Amino acid sequence: MKTMLKKTAVSALAVCLICACMPVFAHALPVNCGGNITWRHDAETNAFVFYGDGAMDDFEPDLDHTEETFPRVVIEEGVTYVGAYLFDSDHIGELILPDKLSVSENAFYGCTIDRVVFPQTAADVTQYDFGDENVPFGNATVCSLDLGGLNGFPSGFRFTFGDNYDLKSLIVGANTTVIPDYACNCFGALESLTLPDGLTTIGCNAFESCEMLQAVVIPDSVTTIGDYAFDYCTSMETLTLPMQLQTIGEWAFCCCENLTSIEIPLHTTTIGISAFEGCSNLSKVTIPDSVKSIGINAFAQTALRNVHLPAGLQYIHASSFGSTLEYVCCDTEDCPAVKQFAENTEIEFRLCDGHAEQVLVAGDANGDGILNLKDTVLIRRYLAGGWDVTIDETAADVDGDNKVTVQDVVLLNRYIAGGWDVELA
Repeated sequence: MKTMLKKTAVSALAVCLICACMPVFAHALPVNCGGNITWRHDAETNAFVFYGDGAMDDFEPDLDHTEETFPRVVIEEGVTYVGAYLFDSDHIGELILPDKLSVSENAFYGCTIDRVVFPQTAADVTQYDFGDENVPFGNATVCSLDLGGLNGFPSGFRFTFGDNYDLKSLIVGANTTVIPDYACNCFGALESLTLPDGLTTIGCNAFESCEMLQAVVIPDSVTTIGDYAFDYCTSMETLTLPMQLQTIGEWAFCCCENLTSIEIPLHTTTIGISAFEGCSNLSKVTIPDSVKSIGINAFAQTALRNVHLPAGLQYIHASSFGSTLEYVCCDTEDCPAVKQFAENTEIEFRLCDGHAEQVLVAGDANGDGILNLKDTVLIRRYLAGGWDVTIDETAADVDGDNKVTVQDVVLLNRYIAGGWDVELA
């Protein structure tokens, strides 16, 4: 602990200076930290407990300070402010915070904090003020963050652009509804992420470049995933998208190169530009009928070879799936956007039975997958003008002249009879 800036109370200053020179294991008696704030060491829990009413004093940085280890630090209700340089460059195992608190931007300057815990009783983020939000905790290294019952992220916990490379575990508060833009941008060591039920929005760039995240489960309450939300999460192997998701933002999962399969939820309508671009091992994607728009390069640079597209798709760009596709299929012939996409990209269009490919069998006029005399009888009735007859004209055109004629019936009869020289188109 450091020397206080306030020097009016000589006796209090002397106590604090003595405290600063004492080894950690000797910190057993209450020590005044300014105003009505004292602290004690709880031997049973090995916790250093700060208690009282009001604010602590600020302290001066001490170049000769010897780094100390505090297994557990508890700041109790009633303490309203943590002073500057209180724990300069120390190691704290677990830091327990009260319901409401202001913290100097330098209070934990240079510290390593294994775990920061917010109380389950906390109401919202406005109860916390962590000084300069661009320098939260004075550039302390925070390894695990438990936001407890907070409704959101406290001001100052936006370690943007790589300010924190050591946070490995993040538990988002149970009452959180929105993850702010850039909230955890470049948490390069983050391995474990727990998101709460009730979350509705994941902001833009929220978890961008969290390169160590391997599995992400997004709760079903989420309806929007913002642009770049999980961009460059290069270790991500499994991703569970929420059932209520409506919009997948642009570049939301770009370059998640270890993803192999994706199931787009049943309520999703929009897949943004480059949403899954660069997911180089992605070989399977399920796209539901709800999707109306697939953006430019949405699945470019993936391992996809074929894809089932919904008949109601309204917009798809020629580059939406890059250059790897061999064919697309649709449940019906009435899918103009899908057919136009196949034509523009010069790939094969096929009919699908739901999400399974339907293989067209030449001559199978009734669509039962078997060539027999039922097919020739059905074609004859069709040619005779049978009003109640429906056939697959594409399959019935066995000679490939783009029309159904008697010649098709003759050719099909010969083929069924075993004609060795007969080939169906």
